[in-house]
Amino acid sequence: MSLEKLMENKILNEKINDVYEKIKNKDYVEAYDSIRNIIDFINQKFILKNYKINLEIASPIPASKAYFDKDDKLLNYMVTLNDEYNTIDYADMRLEDVELLISYLECIYTYMLKNYGEFM
Repeated sequence: MSLEKLMENKILNEKINDVYEKIKNKDYVEAYDSIRNIIDFINQKFILKNYKINLEIASPIPASKAYFDKDDKLLNYMVTLNDEYNTIDYADMRLEDVELLISYLECIYTYMLKNYGEFM
């Protein structure tokens, strides 16, 4: 697992360290939820900066509406995340589930930085 790009961001560093600590303690449900919250936070900041839309809730569905006619790649990430969220079994959360969500987080953040620049 690597979240180096995110850890370089001072705002996200503490949140990522918290995720690593939860993983270390095998608290996979809490780690998964923390990653979901980071994704929502990133969406919120990105959409506000780039589209001037202030989303109180920036989970995949509201975010996908903002990305709909603006960025197909981000839209696809949000649709895929929503599917992931709807199929995850919280009663049987595994490290692999957390790692998958981390990979989405990393891809989304890297894409945003590469294509739009810093937004936080």
